Amino acid sequence: MPPVLAVIDGHADVFSKAVEEGLDYLDDAERFQASLVRLGAGGVVLQWASIYVPKTFSGEAATAEAMAIVDAAEDVARRRGPDYALVRDLVGLRSAARAKPGDPPRFLLAMEGASPLRGSRAVLETFTRRGLRVLGLTHNHDNECGDGCFAKNPAGLTPVGFDLLRAAEDRGVILDAAHLNPVAFDQVIAAARR
Repeated sequence: MPPVLAVIDGHADVFSKAVEEGLDYLDDAERFQASLVRLGAGGVVLQWASIYVPKTFSGEAATAEAMAIVDAAEDVARRRGPDYALVRDLVGLRSAARAKPGDPPRFLLAMEGASPLRGSRAVLETFTRRGLRVLGLTHNHDNECGDGCFAKNPAGLTPVGFDLLRAAEDRGVILDAAHLNPVAFDQVIAAARR
């Protein structure tokens, strides 16, 4: 029996894993957290596709790894054609919200931890032009924006973190608080305007 409700899934590392392991997402490898077939069977109409770069990458190497993940998502979109879409704007997001179970899933690019941005508004702008629509300022490890979620004595966001928070909001990027430490979480909730 097909699902009754359309589902929006807030996380999958499919493109990050594809780049990390040199796999093609369309091959439907079992170790992927999700696939087009499984998303369709589950009634998922929107998947937040994570851009996750581990702490083994830093500086320009982190940016390059994140760009490779975006490239992988765009490559799948080109090869899959009309059955696949990257949500790039509010119109696309509203369209995804009206989708019905069985409609092709759409993907929203979500960066987990801003280390690939290197604290730069210009790099953020480059990623938003490529489709980034969700940003978590920190993740498990520390970066230019603040302490990671596992910090023992977190100080919260840095001035760079507050600056990128404002820049993200100005560009219509959703702030993801899932991997903020408690201090940074409270700061984001107090500072966010949207």
